[in-house]
Amino acid sequence: MPNSIKHPVLQEKECVYIRQGNILLCAYKERNGRKPVRLVSSFSKAAQEKDKPAMICAYNKFMGGVDLVDMMTESYNDGRKTLKVWKKVVFNLMHRMVINAYILYQQNTSDNPKLSRLVFTQKLIEDLAKDHMMQRNENQDNRQHKNKNGIRKLPGHREKDCDVCSDRNGYRGRRSRTVCRVCKNGNGEKCTTTCTKEARIIVFKCPKDSFTREFSTSAAVISMSS
Repeated sequence: MPNSIKHPVLQEKECVYIRQGNILLCAYKERNGRKPVRLVSSFSKAAQEKDKPAMICAYNKFMGGVDLVDMMTESYNDGRKTLKVWKKVVFNLMHRMVINAYILYQQNTSDNPKLSRLVFTQKLIEDLAKDHMMQRNENQDNRQHKNKNGIRKLPGHREKDCDVCSDRNGYRGRRSRTVCRVCKNGNGEKCTTTCTKEARIIVFKCPKDSFTREFSTSAAVISMSS
């Protein structure tokens, strides 16, 4: 291969041709910062169409299969750099599945006008993620509700006497890092109606973990769950 084709020095949109018999070689640089592409043809002429060699236009017109899919994949490339090959393979396959879905949509839809590929992809993602997002929002609401009226964990390594089994006069029991969010110190007499059932103190470290204490405005009640 001649050096003018093998190592061309080209500016943006420039190309160079070399012909021998009916074989035409071409080097073309689409834009600065990209490597030149090299082409060979026994059919095309050394001419340009739309600021690019005629052989490139002919190739784009008649190409299909893998090359066409690769071109469509690069249009909205959502790939991310990763050292794990399986991730690249999985996401590439998913990308091609979306392309196939869009082709089927174009061939079978009655929409007028048809959705663009970008809008179609966005709607597909929204539909697939709808159930997950609804479940996620519901879990966040439940978590906020529990954090408002439920139990909380003491910061650091702080601990308090178990409100169920701790007894200074006899069996001491264990200390717990979980306290009622309302009364803060697990003192049942100070609990209000907001912590009834919703904020019952369940001592996870308690050796008698079958016991829970539920508070009401009138009195503290110890109940056995087992």
